[in-house]
Amino acid sequence: MNASRYAELAARALRTTRVEVPEAPSDDVRSAAISALREALVQKQRARKRRVVAYFGLSGLAAAAAVAGVFLMRAAASTHAASPPPIAAMAAPASHEIAVIAHPSGSGVSLISPGSPKGTLTDGRALDRGSRVISDAAGHALLALSTGTNLQIGEASDLTVVDRGDEQRFRLDAGTVRATVSKLHAGQRFLVSTSDVEVEVRGTAFDVTVVGPGVCAGGARTRVSVTEGVVVVRHDGLEDRVVAGQAWPRDCAEVAGAHEAAAPAVPAYPNAHTSAQSKSQAAAKASMLAEQNDLFAQGVAARRKGDAPGAALIFDRFLATYGASALAENAAAERMRALAAFDPPAARSAARSYATRYPGGFARAEADALATASP
Repeated sequence: MNASRYAELAARALRTTRVEVPEAPSDDVRSAAISALREALVQKQRARKRRVVAYFGLSGLAAAAAVAGVFLMRAAASTHAASPPPIAAMAAPASHEIAVIAHPSGSGVSLISPGSPKGTLTDGRALDRGSRVISDAAGHALLALSTGTNLQIGEASDLTVVDRGDEQRFRLDAGTVRATVSKLHAGQRFLVSTSDVEVEVRGTAFDVTVVGPGVCAGGARTRVSVTEGVVVVRHDGLEDRVVAGQAWPRDCAEVAGAHEAAAPAVPAYPNAHTSAQSKSQAAAKASMLAEQNDLFAQGVAARRKGDAPGAALIFDRFLATYGASALAENAAAERMRALAAFDPPAARSAARSYATRYPGGFARAEADALATASP
């Protein structure tokens, strides 16, 4: 079938087929439809405007809040930068407390601690503020400070630890104390007071002795002797500077009976009749005491750090060099303790030696226990 035949058949179908065309709507119907469509478009437009306004309104509020927050934060930061914190909120610098460790020797050394009754002072006891060390006629003690300073308390003496912070203060109510003071740092002070004077160190070694009434002219009851450096003595509102080789007051008689280790012979106030030989002997004696203190302190420090062999060697050297020292008993006790940590047989031998040499020693019970300990 060709194209002309298709065209003929199509034309015939169109002629024979009746096509019904829908009737056009009336004018009223058309107007109602157009009005409904227009109203729908208007409502849709209004709804869209409301959504846009709400969106931008919330966004504006959020932005305003953010800007206000930033402003307040900057204002607060500016206020803190301009105004220092209140004094009550600032941490006050803490005072650095030093350790004061007691090493009694001889017999008859007592301790009165704050809130506690009088008892025997044990070796290695740490002393707090208010601790009072009292020695009888056969006892003395060494106070070793963590700063390296040493105080040697003589027989029949009474010394109290008043403060052990940046101000290291001690009070001597009776007897004698010898102080070998290490270098003080900025803000630190070292003072020894008695009933009538206050002695402050300027970096030195010195002795303070409380004497009886009538010994010194002017009513002074305290004797101060300086072997190294300088001290300041305050008495009756006056301040005197005392240097090495001098004593205060000048017209005070020599004090007899002080223990050699705690208070070596007080040199007379130098004058035209004082010989150079006497000065030399006093200086040599003071130097030897300082060497003893330093060596003993080294041994104690080594044992506390856990170096028992090193401590034992140091105390061996001390006893070999200063066997007649007032600190010899302390050194012997420290040596047997150090040996007990690593060489029990040697420790037992050292304990027996201590008990023989010091039958009434302060560490006798410890030595007996160590000497009889099982191998």
